[in-house]
This record gives sequence, C-alpha cells and structure tokens, in this order.
Amino acid sequence: MDQLREVGEKEDLNMRNQDLTAGVVCLGEAGNLGDDLILISVTDSLLTTGLVKHVQFTSHGIHLPWSRIAADLGWSGVPRARTVRNRAGLRERKALLGSSDVIIFGGGGLFQDVHDPMRPYQWLSLIPEGKPVLGIGLGFGPLSARSIRFLGGIRNPFDQLHVRDDRSAEFPRRLGWPVERAEDCVTPSLVSRLLPESPGEGTRNALGIALRAWPGLDAGEVADWVDEVARRHGCEEVEAFVLETTPAGPDAAFTKEVLGLLRTPGELVVYEPARIQDFLVAMAGCGVVVSMKLHSSAIWSFFGATIYPITYAPKTSALFGLEWRGLEIVREARQAVLLDTDVPTTEQVIARWIHGERSVPIGPMIRQPKAALLATLNFASLATRKIARRLLGGRGSRA
Repeated sequence: MDQLREVGEKEDLNMRNQDLTAGVVCLGEAGNLGDDLILISVTDSLLTTGLVKHVQFTSHGIHLPWSRIAADLGWSGVPRARTVRNRAGLRERKALLGSSDVIIFGGGGLFQDVHDPMRPYQWLSLIPEGKPVLGIGLGFGPLSARSIRFLGGIRNPFDQLHVRDDRSAEFPRRLGWPVERAEDCVTPSLVSRLLPESPGEGTRNALGIALRAWPGLDAGEVADWVDEVARRHGCEEVEAFVLETTPAGPDAAFTKEVLGLLRTPGELVVYEPARIQDFLVAMAGCGVVVSMKLHSSAIWSFFGATIYPITYAPKTSALFGLEWRGLEIVREARQAVLLDTDVPTTEQVIARWIHGERSVPIGPMIRQPKAALLATLNFASLATRKIARRLLGGRGSRA
C-alpha cells in the first residue's frame, strides 16, 4: 500500500450503464507530433473501454483535425479541448477538468523541467480535487534540484502510476510511490490506423532526418554523418523533419544549421498539426533515416525504415536496446525494440483501470512545512507563485 497517502472511499466501476467523462492532463495541441500522438492514443484507449463517453483535455491551442481523426479511428464523437492559460489562478486551473469523473495524467514529459516552460508543479495543479488519477506513459527527468525537493514534499497524487521505461521508474520508487512499467502510448497499431491503406513506405530515394538541439552535439559533425549515410545508401536528397511547429525553436534552428552544412541537397519539412496524417505519410516515404527523437524513431521503426540513431537520453537508448552512455551518434543501423511482452500496453492499463476499482487520494497534497517548501521553488511568474501559496495555505496543510 502507498504509505505516503491515505486512500479514500472505493468507487464501483462495474456500472456499464454509466457514462463517464474522462479528463486528460497532457501536452496535447502544443505543436509537438509526439505529444499529439500521445493524446490521440489516450483518447482512443478511453473511448474503446465502452464506459467513457466523453473526453476533455488540456489544450495549448494548436488544434488537431479531430473530425478527420475521429472518422479514421471510428469514434462517435470528438474530445473537447480545454485551453490552459499560463497565468490562470489555482481555482481556474482546478476547475478546467473539474467536470471529469476520472483523470488521466500523461503521458510524456510532464515530470521534467528542462525542455518545456511548464514545471511539474504546474501540471499537478491541473488535477481537480477528489478525482481518481491514473498516471500513464510518463517519463521522469531530467529534473532540477528544486523540482526534486518539491516532489519529495508532496503525497503521491496517483491511484496508479505507469511509466514508459525502467529509468523513469527509479525516481518515484525513491519517493515511495508505487510504480509499474507500461508500453509507450504511441504504438504501431495507432499509427497504421491514422494512415491510408498504402502510405508508400520507403518509396522515395530520400534520407529522412529528425534532430534536436542538444548540449555537446556539433552541427558540423552531424552534417558529415548525414552525408555519409546518404552516400552509403545512395540517397539523392535529405528530408529534414521538424516535429514541432515553432519555426524559431531550438530544434528547428539546429536542423536548419545542419541542412546548411550538407553536401547532399535537402529540404525542411515542418510539422503542422492540422495535417498530422500528411506529415506521417511523408515520414513513411523515407526508407533510411538518421533519427534522434523518441517518437520519430518509433514511427520510422513502425514503417520498417533502416535507422541510424543519435541517442541523447536513457529513453532513446532503451528504445534501441542500447546501454545509456550519454550523447552518442550511433554509427551502425539499429532496430528498435518496439514491444515488450512483459509489460502491458497503454490501452490495457487504461481498460483495466476504468473497468476496475479506483481510489481517490484524500488529505493535503503538500506534506512539507510551507515556508521550507516555498524556499525550494523558483516559479517564473507571479501567477504560479500565487498558486503555490494558495495550495500551501489550504485546508490541512501544515504551517
């Protein structure tokens, strides 16, 4: 049993005539292909349970073509976007998904504070009070010392927690939070259902690349390696896929720098959420790739591409069955380890939880003395500082 929280009254979930509304706390509609696919996957898993009739999710305003997606996946309706305002107060954040019966938290990088301006505290503040919460497909880290101290000072917010890799399980275990592994939310089945029957895998004589800016990664070295792979496989051009919509973002800037150094002709292909299926079809056309990002590597593996990975984090090394040795340009083609039969899929975890028994955590989220905890946090805006003080000064917190 979870010793860091009290468990509230059990809810009977075997009521098949009950129409549940599920709320999803996620990075969806933020202009990132991987996070958008995660949201689509979680929504699909919820709607296929037969008990969940409505899905609402935290949106960041860069909308997906939900009518087309619903038609392709066989849904009877579309999920509802609930836009997150960065300067929203605690009451507004808690109310955003307040009409939900159950909450899905994840997946993706909600427990890191390096690649996204939102911090773990801000994501957790979107969980409405008194709702059962399933954490799914989550990665933990990298985390700053401040975030580590913050998470060490709260009770476990989850009824169940499933992470996407063994390395991510280490931190919640140190906190005393029960945690299990589950497959990543993005699966071959989901991607194939989003595509036309014949997307044309590997039909173009183009080398695909998907890169990200990373400390210590030299654009010149990457360009030389891309040219070598293109020469090795007889590719006449390079298609550089940017999986984010932000044209001035660091990944796009780094990719453009690499393109400018190539001897092989190349073009930039930027993700547009409104045309997500078209972007996937374009990726499917590349039979040889140099891939750095987790979901670009997974997607190209689904299509059977020959992949030369660049690993930068434990999650990307684990995908290819490699030992984590830091940033590494892998000089030989590798096959991704797509499915681990020893752990359940996201769809299986969500179905079991929805059809099983859920528990609602009770008691205050914060366990540390509020003065000590506030001293560990460095919030970027006045609004988030106010949220922290409201939570820490709430009923049941210890002064």
